[in-house]
Amino acid sequence: MHAFLRASVFALLSWSMVGCHAPSVGSEPSQEPSQEVEVDDVNESELDTPEGQTRVFLFGAQLDLPEGCDAQPAQPMRVRGYQLGFVAEHDGAHLVTLQPIRGDGTVPGLSYVVSAPCLQRLQAAFASAGLEPTELQVEPPSAGRSAPTTPATAWLAPSDRPPAAASPDEVSALREAWTAAGLDTRAIDDAVGVGAP
Repeated sequence: MHAFLRASVFALLSWSMVGCHAPSVGSEPSQEPSQEVEVDDVNESELDTPEGQTRVFLFGAQLDLPEGCDAQPAQPMRVRGYQLGFVAEHDGAHLVTLQPIRGDGTVPGLSYVVSAPCLQRLQAAFASAGLEPTELQVEPPSAGRSAPTTPATAWLAPSDRPPAAASPDEVSALREAWTAAGLDTRAIDDAVGVGAP
């Protein structure tokens, strides 16, 4: 698994999905931002994590879980107070990570509630890529700061890793994955210095 992961390190995970796929949209990228959910429409009980399970937050180019992972369907979520960033790997590829910022920046992703064995698979794969588990507060993609939040585990590059510019192909793969999952790509534009249309 390690060699396969290294071959597609930017994707963070390199598995086929069984039973849980990211939501798909049409093949044409949309220039419209993803539809926002009104805070009043969010049912906080939907954010509950059952005992013995863990909520995870995936935001890279690979948004699916490992094959055979026992999980609830993906939910679009976002993390507030971070921006998307990239760090270089020793082989020249780049890992996508989150960097804390001052201000109100948000980064979207998909959240899954996973079983303990699935969490162990994720942990092993991300650790082999040099990423560390971090607990974040994620929220539905709603407009207001008063949206309910819930803890989720995400895997980030260590804070001492210097940022580096991702290649056009890596950025394109990330944009394609987010578009297919219905995620707003403005955080990618911000990370690579491209103004959103």
